[in-house]
Amino acid sequence: MNTLQKVIFISCVSNEFAQHRLRLANQLGTLIGEPFTIVVQEDFQQGDTSLLERLDNGVRNSDIVIHLVGTSAGAGPSTQHVERLYSNWQEPLPSPLPTRSYTQWEYWLARRYSKSIFVYFQVLPSTQSIEQELEKSQDYISQQEHRTAIRENGEHRKNFINTFQLVKEVFYDLGLGPSAKINNLPYGSLGNLFKGRDSFLQEINKTFGGITFQGHQRIAAITTQAKTATMHGLGGIGKTRAAIEYAHMFENEYTAILFVVADSVATLFANIAALCNTLKLQEQTENDQEVRLRAVLQWLQQHPGWLLILDNVDTDETALAVEKMLGQIHSAGQVLITSRLRNWSGAIVPLEMNVLDVSDATDFLLERTDIHRRKSADDQICAEAIACDLGQLALALEQAGAYIATNRLTLKRYREKWLANHESVITWYDERLMQYPRSIATTWLTSFNLLSESARILLNRLAWLAPEPVPETLLELSVPEIRSIDALEALTDLDRYSLVTRLKDTPSFSIHRLVQDVTRCQLNHEHSLVVLSESLKWIKEGFVKDPQDVRNWPILEPLAPHLSILAQQADNTGLVEHASELYNTLGNYLLEKVQFTEAKRVLLRALTLSEERLGHHHSDLTAILNNLARASEELGELDEAESILYRAISIIDDHPNERDESIYVHNLSRVIFDINHSRAEEAEALSRRSLAIRERIDGENASTVATCLSQLATILRGSDRLLQAISIMLRALNIDRENFGKCHPRVALRLNSLAYASKDTGHWRRAELFMRRAFAINEDHYGPDDPRVALSLSNLVHMLPLAKLSTEGEMLASRAITIFEQVYGPNHPKVSLALDVLGYVFRRTNHFDKAEPLVHRALAILIDYQKQTGYEHPNYLGEYRTYRGILKKLGKNEAEIEEIIQKMTGGLS
Repeated sequence: MNTLQKVIFISCVSNEFAQHRLRLANQLGTLIGEPFTIVVQEDFQQGDTSLLERLDNGVRNSDIVIHLVGTSAGAGPSTQHVERLYSNWQEPLPSPLPTRSYTQWEYWLARRYSKSIFVYFQVLPSTQSIEQELEKSQDYISQQEHRTAIRENGEHRKNFINTFQLVKEVFYDLGLGPSAKINNLPYGSLGNLFKGRDSFLQEINKTFGGITFQGHQRIAAITTQAKTATMHGLGGIGKTRAAIEYAHMFENEYTAILFVVADSVATLFANIAALCNTLKLQEQTENDQEVRLRAVLQWLQQHPGWLLILDNVDTDETALAVEKMLGQIHSAGQVLITSRLRNWSGAIVPLEMNVLDVSDATDFLLERTDIHRRKSADDQICAEAIACDLGQLALALEQAGAYIATNRLTLKRYREKWLANHESVITWYDERLMQYPRSIATTWLTSFNLLSESARILLNRLAWLAPEPVPETLLELSVPEIRSIDALEALTDLDRYSLVTRLKDTPSFSIHRLVQDVTRCQLNHEHSLVVLSESLKWIKEGFVKDPQDVRNWPILEPLAPHLSILAQQADNTGLVEHASELYNTLGNYLLEKVQFTEAKRVLLRALTLSEERLGHHHSDLTAILNNLARASEELGELDEAESILYRAISIIDDHPNERDESIYVHNLSRVIFDINHSRAEEAEALSRRSLAIRERIDGENASTVATCLSQLATILRGSDRLLQAISIMLRALNIDRENFGKCHPRVALRLNSLAYASKDTGHWRRAELFMRRAFAINEDHYGPDDPRVALSLSNLVHMLPLAKLSTEGEMLASRAITIFEQVYGPNHPKVSLALDVLGYVFRRTNHFDKAEPLVHRALAILIDYQKQTGYEHPNYLGEYRTYRGILKKLGKNEAEIEEIIQKMTGGLS
């Protein structure tokens, strides 16, 4: 179906279905950019012809008629208008003349013109209550006759309870659902092995507005439904499995089934963003997680009828993040959360899971082990005893079943082994700390004792990682400082006993958080520190790639959650040196992933730990301080960045290291010049100091020298020493071309500087050519939505001649705004920069009315920045003056301008 050409007529009684129709029209419109023309009865106002004649014309010119049928017929046309309609058709009047409502006529007109008709009957809670509430009015009788006629005509029809179901059914009937149902569930259904949860799954379905039929007889229906429900209960009780089984059981009721592990805030957003691949969105190739996250949330908001499972939302911080996220996707689909948390907001329906009944747990053990266990006459009794021993926990039962089946034991022999280990488990188990029943720990210890030595070593290391997938490439690393094992063979051994889960689609595996907890708890303090140290070294060895090279991100990204959790583990257990190093490594990675706030948080912790261990003036602090200064600089906290860098330099002065000195002095020079150009002399002295060091230790043609030259040229240009600046820029350009080739981003940086210097000397054409080349290099290297590309776009606008501003300039500046908003959020100072660029386009082309709201917003962002940080942003004064000038151009007098500015600034100077 070519939807781009379709006209859809939505036919219904407005008093009953106005909200349904509005939601349906909005969903059809937002899905793929207004692919349909939507018409409704209200579009045809009375005029020279009757409403009925207008409806006749509207239906005739439509392609599809969606007809919603409730209990009311609605108002109808007069006899004279019906007669006039037949006259227009040049047909004799039937006898008797049809007595139909306008909405009923819409259906019959669709049949007359052989339109595609989709009929949807509303299902009400109870026919008995309807009989009591509705009198046998002519309106009600007429509508019942209409329903009967539709059934007799054999029209396509479906039932709906609420707007959610209606929109979902319409989308599938129009062919707008996914061509193949999207389903990323990690496991198939257990089938008959899934015991004791049928009523619970039905309860979930009822909560979500499900309907129950017996044959064609309606038994129960719910007219309202929850959008979100949470399944809460003890760890290991089977929440994840129940959610998966629910999705399998009711798969046909959803347009897509999406499963996301959400055991931390970072994991939640990372895995939601990863749905870009599952949904095959065009943003799936984006490196920036925020871009992919927004794309997925937009898809969820625009596509109705999906089920999203958020698994293991077990902390207050993650629960809060989930509830905030749910507000962004509104009510297009339904969300099922698994969690240990009991308390949620009123909008989320809590559903508590309990342990299995003894009979269901017993049946599970018998069926799970039926093929491989050795049978015995007392199997039923032993299975029941084991079920009770294990507290009827689903995960513990599965572990026991795997053990019995793998070793072909009798149930009695398994229980004997379990009881034999019971006393040893008590010596290390602490229920208060673990918050899991003793039986589950005992079950896993039984499995642990059967593992090979290599598998135990591997399991101990895995116990300290995050419960996120672990890439199998990690197992291939050889780390000299830790014991060598055959890791792949060990993984196979763990898989045999269901202690890890091998992913189907990627070479990775996961380990359940409960297995990790129990594994860690069985280690004594001294051994746990040894194993944790091995895990730290293992992950560090895998995280050695440079995060500044985007080609390394696919390697580093799956390791990042493990690096993060290990840093916390090292922190909690007193391995301060390891924790500090890992936090700094993680912070450096987060800086490259444009997650500046989180980067600053972990870097501050790295600094605190290092200060506690080494004191406040140790040379090892400088690397952390440099990263921390960069985080502050990226967040617009320039004064703080300056203070941090001065501290790093003071440490270097006492612990000479020329290479580090050059880096920190160079960065300080840049920050000082960005804070205030009037400090150019101070910045220049620092820049020349850095340059001299680099020329001495790296050679005059090193790439590091080019970087120092570029910074010095920027300062000289800002001091109106243009010829000196251009000469230095050309030297930097030649060095980088020689070292990196003509198409490297470093070359783009030099071309960018030359473009501005050329413009300052009046060579506009040369400036434009330099900047276009810089932009092309950056877009090709970083991709179209990188903030560095947005900066190139903004810079290019300033190089365009007046003739190109009104067309190309507006397009380039608008694109830059979009990129900055996606990366930094709508209220970041970098967004104000792009807004000012678009305002510049309109100012230069004398469209001050268009420039005003843009510059107003840019100034408001900088004002808000000052209120939040206490610091005046470097761009504030220029933006302030620009806005005053625009108001003056718009005819405002000084008193009016002062009043507007005062209202915006709230008294800020």
